Amino acid sequence: MTTSYTPSQPGTWLLLVTGDTVLFAEAAVAAAVDELWAAVSGGAPVQAVLDIFTRNGLGSAPSFALGHVVGDTLHALVRGPIVLDAVAAGGTEAIDGTGVSTWRETTVDGVTALSVGEHAGHLPIGSGVVWASGFAFQPGGAAIAAPVVAPLVEPVLPPAALAPSIETPAPVVIEPPVAVIPVPVAVAPPAEVTDPDLPSEHTMVERDEEPEPVAPPVAAPSAPPAIDTSYSHLFEETVHRSIEEAAIREEEPEERTVVPAAPAPAAPAPAATSLGDHDGETVMSADISELRKRKKVAAAPSVAPPARAIYLELPNNQREALTQPVIIGRSPSVSQVSGTELPRLVSIPGSQDISRNHARFAVEGGTVVVTDLHSRNGTSVALPGKPPQMLRKGEPTAVLPGTVVDLGGGISLTVREA
Repeated sequence: MTTSYTPSQPGTWLLLVTGDTVLFAEAAVAAAVDELWAAVSGGAPVQAVLDIFTRNGLGSAPSFALGHVVGDTLHALVRGPIVLDAVAAGGTEAIDGTGVSTWRETTVDGVTALSVGEHAGHLPIGSGVVWASGFAFQPGGAAIAAPVVAPLVEPVLPPAALAPSIETPAPVVIEPPVAVIPVPVAVAPPAEVTDPDLPSEHTMVERDEEPEPVAPPVAAPSAPPAIDTSYSHLFEETVHRSIEEAAIREEEPEERTVVPAAPAPAAPAPAATSLGDHDGETVMSADISELRKRKKVAAAPSVAPPARAIYLELPNNQREALTQPVIIGRSPSVSQVSGTELPRLVSIPGSQDISRNHARFAVEGGTVVVTDLHSRNGTSVALPGKPPQMLRKGEPTAVLPGTVVDLGGGISLTVREA
């Protein structure tokens, strides 16, 4: 039997189907359809899809239903007003994401089919992306060569068809170049200006800026004008300057600080010094550079002390670092957890005295906080040197390193600090 779907108009719900994975999500995810198709077709579709939906924060995640089947075991996640029906040997389990702050996550063994909607199953689909209002998914379905499409119904489209089409640009025609013949421009002779600060026999010539040549019209002249090939324009009056004006001086430092000199006994006038000698009243460039180095050394930030390494010691002596919240139980899930930071799930199977979501461990403000998640048999803690006491259900309690947490059924954990 082939997986089938109920078609709908574009902009409603988007359905992505492969041989072992089905994703049913609201229309807003169409902008990332290429990424989602690569995610559901990869080796770890559940984690890949969650990374795409939560990369801008948990609050921006859309409503969706995701099912991934390995063998005959279903791993399902549902968020928002969607009911995913999982048909198994023991009956049908309805997985409803309504009213859940994150998403509802569960596993079903012996699953044979998945469906959303009461009237799903009009058109067959093997593998692809379509707009749909419901579906009936059978794991392991083979792709069909050409799906049968009823009249006036949108056909099955690959992910690339949902992207906007790109028009092919018109060819660019390059016209042949037009020859432009430069025309020499007459330049007015420079005007002589007498500098009053120079001796009378020296004259400085002030030259106006040469105007930029103007290109002639595009049409070529009937006969090219004669080009002046002489070198008379290179020989003009020489600019005369005194030795003092022609001297090359070093640039003064950008920062200059005048330090008042202390009174000193009279001394004979010093002899004339060369350019660059220290006059005793100016902070030189080398001094400024040294002051800047000292300022950088003084402003260097202090090294923060290393963060505390806190972890849980499990019954099998395994360590579980508390770098993020941890939920421990017989079969934990994130369906009852609120907030933007996703917890890490640690499963301790084998004891029916432990609830599915039994206790939550987290580090808040440098302190370890334990919360009993309304477990059936409760949780007790024994601080170092203190007798055990039961926790109040749903009330966070701060504990110290060395505290022993008893979950019941002979299962206990220890809070440690490296």
